[in-house]
Amino acid sequence: MRRPPLGKMDIVKLLRRKYALGEVLEISTPTTGLTFSELMDDVPDAQRLVYNCPNGVDDGQTYSYRTEACTSGALTGAILAANRGAPCYDIVFVDPFHTYACSATDLSGAFALLRSGGIMVVHDCNPECAALTAPEFVPGDWLGVTYMAFVDFVLGRDEVSFYTVDTDYGCGVVYKDRRLPGGRPPLSNVARERLALAWNATAHDDAARFEFFAQHRRDLLNLKSIPEFVALEGFSVAAALVEETEWT
Repeated sequence: MRRPPLGKMDIVKLLRRKYALGEVLEISTPTTGLTFSELMDDVPDAQRLVYNCPNGVDDGQTYSYRTEACTSGALTGAILAANRGAPCYDIVFVDPFHTYACSATDLSGAFALLRSGGIMVVHDCNPECAALTAPEFVPGDWLGVTYMAFVDFVLGRDEVSFYTVDTDYGCGVVYKDRRLPGGRPPLSNVARERLALAWNATAHDDAARFEFFAQHRRDLLNLKSIPEFVALEGFSVAAALVEETEWT
């Protein structure tokens, strides 16, 4: 099994350090995420919201918020209510349960919790093949339709800059109220509107939607290779970090 040259949590930690971001939240489930310990090594006070999480489940890591509910909606609403509606995190990592409803709820909740100038990182935005994209859970490798929810979230939002790093099944990076060079897809407004129209025309046909996605993923995701990501953000990353290595 090939190890991704740059993992999802590597991206979270690199962006947090570059922008000196403070409070960190992960939104995940017992079967997604799975790298919170890597974040805790770097950010001991990081918080985690875990849903779809039966009472007997315990992976030995911190549960800041947990619920047996099938979506994160009630917990994100409760966090906002406790903060009088004010956003309270500077970077939120989202690794959803990969149905459309769960993914869309996680994205909207994470964005509501994100302070202006903050960053949301979203895992599993770039499935390689249709076999990974069953709309409901299947055992084994399953990315579901998180990619659909992500594209729907970013495509029509003028208030965000975004791109997707082409690693670890696709890691979407969404900036709230922050503009970066190359942050939006390199398309004219007319081209972007046509892309959105054609994308939305496939909304009721999963097979057609993935086929369209496969043909236009670079524009839909504003896809960046790892070297492009490093150059865009101005990171100084060791050459070994951007080369594929074997899992150990």
